[in-house]
Amino acid sequence: MVEYTNTLPRVKLFSNWQTIDSVESTLSTLRSPDFDPQKKVIIAKDTPVPAPTAVGSDAGTVKIEDYHPKYLKMQATVNVPSVLLLNDHYNAHWKVFIDGKRGDLLQCNYLMKGVYVDKGQHTIEFKFQPPLGSLYITLAGWAVAVLVIGFVIVTNRRDDTDEPSTASTTKTSTPERA
Repeated sequence: MVEYTNTLPRVKLFSNWQTIDSVESTLSTLRSPDFDPQKKVIIAKDTPVPAPTAVGSDAGTVKIEDYHPKYLKMQATVNVPSVLLLNDHYNAHWKVFIDGKRGDLLQCNYLMKGVYVDKGQHTIEFKFQPPLGSLYITLAGWAVAVLVIGFVIVTNRRDDTDEPSTASTTKTSTPERA
């Protein structure tokens, strides 16, 4: 059995982060032996985050209160402005709320999600809210399928009721013998 003790926690606050311009640079930095994922987080360039002000400071603590596949609620005590890294797959359909107000979802470490958090006590919620377009397409598909099945059933019943009437008209009569 092998124990790997250098894994990242599910959620962590970082007072040290870096914004990198390209995907290639991000991946090469993540592969670099100089990069320590326990001390620093990499943020995609197209996310609005100020530069870190207290590098190396204790960022604070965060605790998960409610965890479901499409909803997470956390309580954070943030000592210095920080980036909260949630080690969960990034998807643009996730929405983040800090104390009930919408925050900017960050793409961190190439495939994780995060959010910038100011100093203080905060309730942070992540909600997965995909667009409803795919739901409407699915419902329309099911409606068409039900209509087609109903049409097939109705037309088969008409054919079944038509067959006995044609059979009685084609019946030949036999002459009676005296």
